[in-house]
Amino acid sequence: MKNVTLQFAGLLWLLLAMGCGGGGDEGGGTTVPLDTSVPADTAPTETDTDLSANLVVSETFDFRIDRSLQVYLSDTPPGPGVVNIYYATGYYDEVTQTHYPDHTALVASWRPSMEQGFNVNVNSNWQGLLFEWVPETAEGREHYLYFPDSELGAELYISL
Repeated sequence: MKNVTLQFAGLLWLLLAMGCGGGGDEGGGTTVPLDTSVPADTAPTETDTDLSANLVVSETFDFRIDRSLQVYLSDTPPGPGVVNIYYATGYYDEVTQTHYPDHTALVASWRPSMEQGFNVNVNSNWQGLLFEWVPETAEGREHYLYFPDSELGAELYISL
């Protein structure tokens, strides 16, 4: 029995000594230096103007702002919240007849006020605007309103 205990203690000491790595200044492990230099034959040679010359867009695309839309709230759900405005929808639920936003198409976020409107610069490339009410309390629910471009004028009064 004494012999088995001695062998077990020796094995345990050996595993412990190997697992700790020897206690050198470098933390016991070996490191391989990384070569971060880029060989000269693989370095990019294009300039910024060469890269921008490769851009391809639709002929109808334009950065121009075609009109200004003033948005007013006539009613908001109770409690504080934020109105997010999107120019594209990501999903339409046919059962509830609700448009849901494409979160990459965010135009603006607005903390609404009943006394003051919000100005949105509308581009003619957009199909419409989607308004999302996001409550800041756990009791509130999100609300979504979608307006196609044909229904947008110079002013828009919405009730969330």
